[in-house]
Amino acid sequence: MADDNLQRMYEYQELKGNSGSEYVVRGAEVICGYGGSSCVLNLPSDHGVYTSDGRPLITVSDTKPENIKGFGTCNMNKRNSYRCEPKLGTWNVVSNKDMKIKDPATGKVEYAVESSATALCLKGGVVKFKISGQTSPSYKSTKIPDAVEIVEDVKGSWTRTSNNKDFLGYIKIINPGLYNFGIGFQGDSAEKVIGSIFVYEPDWGKLKFVGSYKINLCQSGNYNGFKWKYAADIELNFNRYYYFEIDCPILDKYEYILTGNQERISIAGDIGLAKWVLSDNCKDWFTRNVGFFTMKKHIIYLDEIFTFVLFNSLLEFQFRKRKKEEIGNVIASAIKTIGITMEGIENTNLGIFATVCDFIIVNFNKSEIDTLCEQLLTYIDMEIWEADFVRIVLYEENSRYAEMTNNAVYPRTEVSLWNSFVAYGEKYTWGECISIKKMGDIGSFRKIKSVIENEIINQDDFLK
Repeated sequence: MADDNLQRMYEYQELKGNSGSEYVVRGAEVICGYGGSSCVLNLPSDHGVYTSDGRPLITVSDTKPENIKGFGTCNMNKRNSYRCEPKLGTWNVVSNKDMKIKDPATGKVEYAVESSATALCLKGGVVKFKISGQTSPSYKSTKIPDAVEIVEDVKGSWTRTSNNKDFLGYIKIINPGLYNFGIGFQGDSAEKVIGSIFVYEPDWGKLKFVGSYKINLCQSGNYNGFKWKYAADIELNFNRYYYFEIDCPILDKYEYILTGNQERISIAGDIGLAKWVLSDNCKDWFTRNVGFFTMKKHIIYLDEIFTFVLFNSLLEFQFRKRKKEEIGNVIASAIKTIGITMEGIENTNLGIFATVCDFIIVNFNKSEIDTLCEQLLTYIDMEIWEADFVRIVLYEENSRYAEMTNNAVYPRTEVSLWNSFVAYGEKYTWGECISIKKMGDIGSFRKIKSVIENEIINQDDFLK
């Protein structure tokens, strides 16, 4: 059985591109972001290259009407849908190192197409593959003896047997990004590092080494009652099978769990504002390995006073910018001073809070700021504060690609109540967490609003 699996794995992996995506064959399922239904890709004349089970591979120019007849109705114009008659460009090539196919009938040389490829319709839609058409072998009957299946967010246990071998497991990743592999065991260890995790993935019939990750003493993790003191952080791509070998020489028995990374901030006690910011390195990693899509850029948790200050800062900025559009940049700087000219904020925290206002002012247009103010107004008008915090999610600016692939988010802000003293970043990503201490009581801040208004008048006179 092991030899059979090895041969099946070889034949299958041979028909995967450099990015790890499957090559597309006749019978693939194709979808369009504006289409009413999917379509099966046809290939009237093959190009002479086949999978091990006889399925012909397509090339980049197989986007003609004879290949893709249409997607039912075109819904690009929601008020006036019409029959889809696609006019597609060629499939994009992910890597110029991918397979080239020379058609024996025409002599034409073109790249094979990976399932991650897209094609643009001249009418505005983005066409991509839902299924490559290949029949994938199952890795559950793994060629490696004694390997166990690792299930995300499910605790497992392991005991060293008489053969003295290390733990070996496998998993198929659905959600790409950063993962924590936690190790828990009875007793304690004086070691800061108790071992390593070696990660492999199938590649051309062999196991390719991905990397080694030290299992370090860390901030104690907790998931569904399972606690761990040691963990390794591992970046994993989507739709990939991975094998994990865990080398912990000092341990003969332990529990383990693989869970998507999610940073946490304690906001109990004297914390009035907590902010999680997506790391630029994280966004770059997702762009390289997953593609472009809309991501959560900031997640902010504010108590009643900070919510009040932010709302009034944005409101005053909008008013002043409408009044004097030509000095908008000056006001953008001045408003930060206005918003934080209140008793109770420590000087060390002024810049941190100012970045919240600044990010919104610089990166959001007028209508988006208005929408955020409307969302906040619901909580500003509450006679009795009904939550511990207000949670604001700020998305990155939507790209044209995000809009075309229906990954755009409207609006760019989400506001909700948060009744926990633990704040979270976005799962599977990584970033920076910052917190600010509480300010005085809300009553004093409402009274000081006149001070802010006088400050605005004084600045307006100065600017004149």
